[in-house]
Amino acid sequence: MTLSLALAAAGCSSPAPGLADLDREPTTGHPLPADVSDDALADVDRDSIRWVGEHEGTDLWLAAGENDYGACLVIYPNATDWLVACGGGLMQSTTSGGLEFAVVPDGGTVPAGFEAVSRNVFASS
Repeated sequence: MTLSLALAAAGCSSPAPGLADLDREPTTGHPLPADVSDDALADVDRDSIRWVGEHEGTDLWLAAGENDYGACLVIYPNATDWLVACGGGLMQSTTSGGLEFAVVPDGGTVPAGFEAVSRNVFASS
């Protein structure tokens, strides 16, 4: 099952403040899987995609968003159950397997019970 979600903080559709994870150079060691469809990436600035880590076997990529989205998170547990979530400000997404992820802008407050995967991506399971 593949999903593409657009999530935004209440009343916020402007680009998110800084995301330190996007300031680093892209790596070639963790390319985005070909299973992630072009349609799902419609709101993603593809040049900004950065692999930020993994949590419990789920790979995570962060990117700048397009079309008024501040950021997009690609959540990839496997070839059939991945999702792309885009939003602004603090955003949270949950997989069908119950893993929950949050993108927190620089200086933002991390939701209770979440642990760091990277500087801007946090996980709770």
